[in-house]
Amino acid sequence: AAILCAAVADFQPTKYEEQKIKKEGEQPHTIELKKTPDILAKLGQIKSESQILAGFALETNSGRDNAMKKLKNKNLDFIVLNQLSETNQIFGSDQNQIEILDSKGEWKTFAQNSKAMLAKDIADQLNSCFTNA
Repeated sequence: AAILCAAVADFQPTKYEEQKIKKEGEQPHTIELKKTPDILAKLGQIKSESQILAGFALETNSGRDNAMKKLKNKNLDFIVLNQLSETNQIFGSDQNQIEILDSKGEWKTFAQNSKAMLAKDIADQLNSCFTNA
């Protein structure tokens, strides 16, 4: 089983500087970006029937729709949706509220709880993938 919980970054600079970019003059500095390789999608392409692959989706809008697309496009067994909002700040907090979507299209919603307790819920979801296989 593999649970990929964080993307390195969705984008990366197309060009790297050897040294610090200094503030000079009034001209703004533009950094051009390119997509980073999608490790989760690559694993989804090569996974076997006996392997379980789970991912995370951090969304600010259309959370369920985006999570469903990611689940299907990346060949996941389940996905954990983190919906960033006024009431679910996620970053800098020990609390979170998640939803889990499985490959059968069934949603489970979990009450806001400590991240440690939610990690147990995610581990239970992983365990159910093996017991239902």
